[in-house]
Amino acid sequence: MTPTHARRIRPALLALFSALVFTVDTRAATLTFDGVNALFSKHCLECHGTKDPEGGLVLESHADILKGGESGPALVQGKSAESLLVLAVEGRWEKEGKKKIMPPGKRPKLDASEITLLKAWVDAGAPSTLSGKPRELVVPGVKPQTTPRNAIQSLALSPTAPTLAAARYAEVELRSSTTREIIRTLRGHRGNVNSVAFSKDGQTLASVAGQPGWGGELFVWKVSDGSLIRKIEAHRDAVYSVDISPDGKLIATGSYDQEILVWNLADGSLARSLHGHNGAVYDLAFRPDGKVLASASGDRTVKLWEVATGKRLDTLSQSTKDLYTLAWSRDGLHLFAAGVDNRIRLWSISPSAQETTNPLLDSRFAHEGSILRLVISPDGRHLASSAEDRTVKIWDATSLQEKTTLPMQSDLSPALAFINSGADSLLAVGRLDGSLEHYNVAQGKPQALNPPELLKLTPRGIKRGVATTITLQGKLLTASTELKTSDARLKARWRTNGTESERAIEVTPAATLPRGNYAFTAVGAGGSSKPLEIWVDDIDQYFDETLSTETRSKPVRLPVAWWGTLKEPGEKHQLTFEAVAGQSLIFDLTATAMGSKLNARMELFGPDGLLVGTGTKLAPGDPFLAYQVVRSGLHRIEVQDEALAGSSDHQFRVSVGTLAFVSGVFPPSVRVGEATSVAWIGYNLPTNATTSVTGSELGATSVSLDPERCRFRALPHVIATEVKPTPETEPNDSPSQATEVGVPGEAMGQLGRPGASADVDHFSFAGQAGETLIIETDAAQQGSPADTRLEILFADGRPVPRALLQARRNTAINFRSVDGIGTGMRLDHYEEMELNEYLYIGGDVMKLFRMPQGPDSDMIMYARSGKRRSYLDTTPTGHALDETGF
Repeated sequence: MTPTHARRIRPALLALFSALVFTVDTRAATLTFDGVNALFSKHCLECHGTKDPEGGLVLESHADILKGGESGPALVQGKSAESLLVLAVEGRWEKEGKKKIMPPGKRPKLDASEITLLKAWVDAGAPSTLSGKPRELVVPGVKPQTTPRNAIQSLALSPTAPTLAAARYAEVELRSSTTREIIRTLRGHRGNVNSVAFSKDGQTLASVAGQPGWGGELFVWKVSDGSLIRKIEAHRDAVYSVDISPDGKLIATGSYDQEILVWNLADGSLARSLHGHNGAVYDLAFRPDGKVLASASGDRTVKLWEVATGKRLDTLSQSTKDLYTLAWSRDGLHLFAAGVDNRIRLWSISPSAQETTNPLLDSRFAHEGSILRLVISPDGRHLASSAEDRTVKIWDATSLQEKTTLPMQSDLSPALAFINSGADSLLAVGRLDGSLEHYNVAQGKPQALNPPELLKLTPRGIKRGVATTITLQGKLLTASTELKTSDARLKARWRTNGTESERAIEVTPAATLPRGNYAFTAVGAGGSSKPLEIWVDDIDQYFDETLSTETRSKPVRLPVAWWGTLKEPGEKHQLTFEAVAGQSLIFDLTATAMGSKLNARMELFGPDGLLVGTGTKLAPGDPFLAYQVVRSGLHRIEVQDEALAGSSDHQFRVSVGTLAFVSGVFPPSVRVGEATSVAWIGYNLPTNATTSVTGSELGATSVSLDPERCRFRALPHVIATEVKPTPETEPNDSPSQATEVGVPGEAMGQLGRPGASADVDHFSFAGQAGETLIIETDAAQQGSPADTRLEILFADGRPVPRALLQARRNTAINFRSVDGIGTGMRLDHYEEMELNEYLYIGGDVMKLFRMPQGPDSDMIMYARSGKRRSYLDTTPTGHALDETGF
């Protein structure tokens, strides 16, 4: 129950059960303190309690009894006939010449059996030994008609782990703050567990409970395994509050008995008692520096205590009604408190916390009902409050301006805890109906349990058949209870607990697992993460970021998959290796395909340091280079960004070695419905490597390749057509040697013959005057590196004119030469031009797509697949265009 409700019903409980609670059983063992302690509780504590005891005599504990009062010792151990207590209850005590009997007046006196018990105990030496059993609270056995609510009284979040402690009746639940599942349950308390607190290192948990009018208790737990470190019988009534000092040495407890007790955490001994409140102590909190302890009480005050000495430093008495809760700011300069008068008060607390140095800064009306709990967020920016009007509000901790009101709660919410800080900050709310819910602080809405997120893994590639430790980065990783992979032959398991943002896994790809990308998926109570891919290869993986500068400069053994990240603008990475003359090396760079921002440039340098090769960009836009080694010796491959950009997202992988690589297939076309054997085209390929293809319908058909026999960027495809394609017949390098093709029809060929520096293929066809024929080439669209040029000739080799160009105005390239594929250039007199007009420069007819955006901007031409389009059968030659044109 909440402090408010406890106080409202407690007097009725005492009136109903007082005779039962304090009934003395004279059959109990007479040599223990239990019996006489119950006797004193029944007859004496009304006048001889801790608060304003008559004659200075306190009868609440064994030590108090032995101490005596203003009339001297209360008893003489072993001599009941000489003991003041015995004389007083028998009516034989003389004071001021008169005999007196206790209890005085019309109060019920001790009967013979009770006096006999007291005398026997004194004659036995007044032992302090307890029977080991608490005083039994005997109540009628009334069975509930419905399932009792298991209320949550308090919440606390571990400072070092995603662990949330929830205090319920007779137990504490340790829950994962990410999965919200119960990790373990700590049992053994009597009554409601009213408060819980973690140590700053998160290794220890303190919890307090007790039965009203019976006694309180403090439990200290080891968080890692839930074992009980220590149990302390604390206070003479239920304990409502607990806190652990920032240095982890002290535990403070506050009770309905109006006392604050400070305990040594190491051995459980009592360090000191703090007296001064005239009401129940509902909340306690150590200042972040550990030097000051603040307490909130039913006497309408907040008191500040010096921890080192127990000295009361100040009393903050502005509240008009009971105070239930308080919270320090993260810097310890401000203190918040609230309670029954519905207001949140804010004080400025000086370093010394002495009287007159702690002014009240604000008193804000906050709720329509008594405020039950205040908590401050981990970053100190937000304050949360809950109240008896079933509302929970979020406040700006600096200005005390209301920022968010959560939806109306299903019951009172005495338990609050911030789970984290920042834009995705969550607040856990525990209610008397036993429910626990998490809210998004910024939106003020219930937060559904989120699935884990996988963002990055290191290393990004592994070799098959080798167990490798991978570090995963992401969110809510500790919430993941399972790892799934896209292939059963790729085994993965969590290796360590890790943190929310980083965990290690052990990955074992089977030796038979084909080379390629495979996905991990993390599964938690909130669902499954999006997949994150890892590259599995059959060659060694080499990572720049895991090696020292000295190690990176040493030659590596080929073949290898080289990984790197161009983190800084202008950065360039290089790989050095030994090559032998005659080797056919391939350099296959992957960046775009794995989501990298790198626009890569790849260059190869020979033993003399001279450039011997530059990568050509193939789909999906990453460089590829095949090189026949001319001279043996050390070579190096360099990678940098075309625009000299760099960031953590500029990543690449280059596969290097005498690796079998397929760049295409021949023939590129097949007749639909016919099985055709197509040959692999590429480098270092097996002899007569072919694949049988049957185009079941018109259009593109993929050609399957064996990934164990070759590498490739993407599966090549052929075009299934209605007519049977006509292959070229070499030699066909001149019009007179042209291969004949029917109309309609299709021809196919390969540019490049062994021993030839250039290759021109000629095909002949019959045409009729007036016919309109469509002639087009298909090369790059099927993955070919060919940049084709189509020219129509007469039978004698003369070009057939396609169009007559007439100049309307003149222009020139005025800034720099432009290569044959660039889409933009700076032109003179561009102000006179119009969009979609044609421009002829250096044998290339192009079309204007976008005007310059300023004097230092390019005129942009129509392009396709990132290259400038040409018109009227003209084509860029690949060399620099002339500086002038018309």
